[in-house]
Parts: sequence; structure tokens; C-alpha cells
Amino acid sequence: DQRQRRESKTRNRKETRLAEEFRQAEKDRLTQEALNDQFATEEDAKIVEHLRLANEAQIAEQKRLLAKAQLEKERRLARLSGINIGQRLVEEQWLAEEQRRIENA
Repeated sequence: DQRQRRESKTRNRKETRLAEEFRQAEKDRLTQEALNDQFATEEDAKIVEHLRLANEAQIAEQKRLLAKAQLEKERRLARLSGINIGQRLVEEQWLAEEQRRIENA
């Protein structure tokens, strides 16, 4: 009878230890999964930020090139019409002042 109780206690301890080892292994696995998910999320965020910055840089470059092309177009038009850009700006300023005088009168 005592022998059976000892064997039962030993068996129960083994089962308890195995169950605890299983719970700890499952906990470790879930912790590792969470860390992997967090790492993946952080990496995704870095990639998204990198793409956003690259997109902003590309847009800024396109705006710069567009402004450069517009300026070159204006210079060509000014040369073709025989008016230099300085004269054109003075004329535009004068027209704007005249328009204000007319509106205020």
C-alpha cells in the first residue's frame, strides 16, 4: 500500500513537472512569437518611413525640375519676344500698380 502511494506520488510529481515544463515551453514560444511580430512591425514601419521619405524627395526633385523648366521657358519666350526678363518684371509690376490705382479710384 505504501509502495503504491510512493509510486503514485512519484508519478504525480513527474506529471506535474512535465506539465510545468510544457506550460513554460508554450509561454516561451508565445513570447518569441510576440517578439517576432513586434520586430516585423518595427521593420515594416521603417520600410514605410523610408518609402515616404523617398517619395517626398522624388516630389521635391520633380518640383525643382518643373520650376527650372518653367524658368527656361520664360527665358526663351522673353528672348523670342525681344524683351528681357527684367523689363518684363518691371512691366508686370507697373501693370499691377496701375490696376490697383484704377480699383482704388
